[in-house]
Amino acid sequence: METIKLTQSIKNFLEYLKIRGKSHHTLISYSRGLDLFKKQLGNIPIDQITKRNLINYQLWLSKLKGKSSQNLSLATQSHYLIIIRSFIAHLQKQDYKIAITPQIIELPKISDREVTFLDRSELRKLLKAPLRYQAKPIINLRDKAILELLFSTGLRLFELTNLNKEQINFKQKELAIIGKGGKIRLVFLSGNAIDGLENYLKARKDNCPALFVRHDRDIIARLSPRGVQLLITKYSKLAKIVKKVTPHTMRRSFAVDLLNNGCNLYFVQKLLGHSSISTTERYLSVSNNFLKEAYHKFHDKRLTKKNKKDNL
Repeated sequence: METIKLTQSIKNFLEYLKIRGKSHHTLISYSRGLDLFKKQLGNIPIDQITKRNLINYQLWLSKLKGKSSQNLSLATQSHYLIIIRSFIAHLQKQDYKIAITPQIIELPKISDREVTFLDRSELRKLLKAPLRYQAKPIINLRDKAILELLFSTGLRLFELTNLNKEQINFKQKELAIIGKGGKIRLVFLSGNAIDGLENYLKARKDNCPALFVRHDRDIIARLSPRGVQLLITKYSKLAKIVKKVTPHTMRRSFAVDLLNNGCNLYFVQKLLGHSSISTTERYLSVSNNFLKEAYHKFHDKRLTKKNKKDNL
């Protein structure tokens, strides 16, 4: 097959993903990652991409600064490298002449420290923070509802900001969302999340269908993902939490809390919407209570049986 340049091959790949029904969020994420790849390599023919190019790109990523003027986290670097792996695999599948394989790209090892989550004490401080912040009462109610909903459901950021009011089933205390890859899953709401949402929606006087909107402008508009990130950062500082807290930190905290209270890993996978259980297994390394319970359930039980036989 005739070779093409990087820009055109990226365009073809994104069109392929769109045809396959990938979500708008996924398309934006892949487009951003591939733009970085093209920025570092230039618009070269794809058959000229070498192993050295990929190594140089990985080194470049490790030194790249994010929005906070800090180096990209290993998790973010890994995300961008996985995008390039998928891109290369697609080129191979389409029989383009390339000299590289996806396996050449080695993902960085992410330590357990990277899996940041909030313990119960930190969560209590964070969830109370909106009530202590001096802002419009409706903003306090909105932000309280957002924090309670994130911890209650483990929603991804784009899942949260895409929610509409009509999706909330207050009677059943649940809602159906469209997650990654357009997959629909059911999530459940805690009593605190229900209370927070009811208080916020009762204070709303607009007809906007969005569940969460901006209240600092005359025009009512859906709250953006960036807006949610900023409010979580604001309240984590107000609560004097040393850790860096993001919407994804709330998602991890939801997962670890379930595991610490004995929830089956398979159920946690379904509640999070992970397509692979191996992704969910990362949380086991930081769920000490879960490991302790598993130890006593299976190890002590065997020892007890053995001791009983010995005493016969």
